[in-house]
Amino acid sequence: MASPTPTMPESTATTMPTLSEPLIRKTPSEILLTIDDMPEGWRRYQEPIVIATSSLFEEKYVEFSREMVGTDYLWCEVFNYHNISDAERAFESSKKDMAEKLKIKSVGLGDESYGWKYGHQSNVYFRKANIIVDIVFDCEYGKPDIEHAKKFAEIVEKKIV
Repeated sequence: MASPTPTMPESTATTMPTLSEPLIRKTPSEILLTIDDMPEGWRRYQEPIVIATSSLFEEKYVEFSREMVGTDYLWCEVFNYHNISDAERAFESSKKDMAEKLKIKSVGLGDESYGWKYGHQSNVYFRKANIIVDIVFDCEYGKPDIEHAKKFAEIVEKKIV
């Protein structure tokens, strides 16, 4: 005689969480821009470094430069939050702060994003699940638009998924 199929206890079945959006398990090192991602003429200005590791997130940073008429710089920061709600709160706080200072616009990356330009800098800031990416493009003698930073942010976004 076959034994009955075991059933999951009712209490276990109802306490298992379901996530509408899974956490991204990649580390900032796996997501950061590398010299291989950069167009010809760029060089690594600063090696990737861990900026902070806290109970909320791990942050990693890398910087590139290129000589044109002047020197252009590109910073890439990746924040890996331990959960999505902390990342959402951090994103909203940053967005609110920037919107009070500058004109921001959506850039259509990740789950939510915005960009801005100011003087010789353009920035793109986006969140995908528990990951936040900040790209800053600084053009010493130019006036880059948001698209300058966005093309690098798109490279990073592809690495996340």
